Amino acid sequence: MLQRLEVLRSEKCNNIDAMSIAPLSMPEDLATPIIASRAKIAADLPPEYRAELQHFLLAHESLQDHELVRRLAETITIDNFPANAYAAEGLLISKVNHGFWEHFAYMHASPGHRTTYRDVNLPLRENQYLTGDFLDVLTASMLGSLPLSSIDRFVSCTTGVQTFSDCLGAPWASGTGNFENYKLSDFKRGAVRGLLAFAHLHKMSSSASQVPLRFHDSYSNNKSFEDGILLDTLCRSANEDTVCLIMGPERLGGVRVTNWPGSHAFLCLSGNHAQAQWRFNLVNLLSVLKHYDTLDRRVVVLFQGAVLGPLLVRFLADFIETLTIKVSFLDLGRLLDIAYEADISKTGSPLPNRSFDSKNMLNIVECGDTIFQEA
Repeated sequence: MLQRLEVLRSEKCNNIDAMSIAPLSMPEDLATPIIASRAKIAADLPPEYRAELQHFLLAHESLQDHELVRRLAETITIDNFPANAYAAEGLLISKVNHGFWEHFAYMHASPGHRTTYRDVNLPLRENQYLTGDFLDVLTASMLGSLPLSSIDRFVSCTTGVQTFSDCLGAPWASGTGNFENYKLSDFKRGAVRGLLAFAHLHKMSSSASQVPLRFHDSYSNNKSFEDGILLDTLCRSANEDTVCLIMGPERLGGVRVTNWPGSHAFLCLSGNHAQAQWRFNLVNLLSVLKHYDTLDRRVVVLFQGAVLGPLLVRFLADFIETLTIKVSFLDLGRLLDIAYEADISKTGSPLPNRSFDSKNMLNIVECGDTIFQEA
């Protein structure tokens, strides 16, 4: 573990893709828990699930938009995450907004039945999700997280700038009414179908079949950030021995949480291939957490890395049981855009007020250039 950390401290961020291709050997003390978790997670994935999803989505192609939304409303429960819950130690939060759900449906739809989706750049998505076993492990991780009370799951049919009710309108809120002129935008339609497809897998999966499909609305997470409650609560819950570990693309290395009482650290992800490199990133994260465990330092991870978060959270749920310290993991999605107050991701404003205003909750310092940095 120490040898790996020393390499991460010395290797440049711009070398991360090359390193992941010929990755560092897995530390022996991490190999057993990772292998055990991988086997447990894989068991939650129904066999031949891709063919089953294609069949399921084909059966839903003829449904009108209001029928899709009504089926979703009858299938999943969405609630708001209480703002005071961010004070809890050992908080594990994953967030999956519309982009993944849209891609999930598009990739599993029959090639001849994709005209009612927007173009999601299929070659790029296949490279992101189908390189190696990432999509299988991610899907199984999300299914396997459903019975776990230790994980809080957030979803949205947008980037979380609207509540589910505002986003999907009358058919979501009520089963009655005249929906003759109701129409979803292409990306919302794709997201609804993706969530329905995931709900179908949930029904098929062995261990999760009796667990209600329940999520928190991403809007409540974004609103708590916008109002300053989220980071203020984290700061007040931390102390001088609490490390704020920011994990994400290289530019996040220069981000600091204002008024954080302890120290900061940064762990870099590839800006283009973080998902396909999931094993490399997982072992890096666990190595860093083991490092802080030996120092008896509590860790709060603020994460941004496409849809890698739910996979990391699922492994963490098992791994943190081997540690003596408390670890929180918050998938904040568009942290980079908010910190730099600019549309760096080119996907629109992430906050409910449609701004990029960090309201002095975050500040920027000079970036380092190594994969793991401590400040």
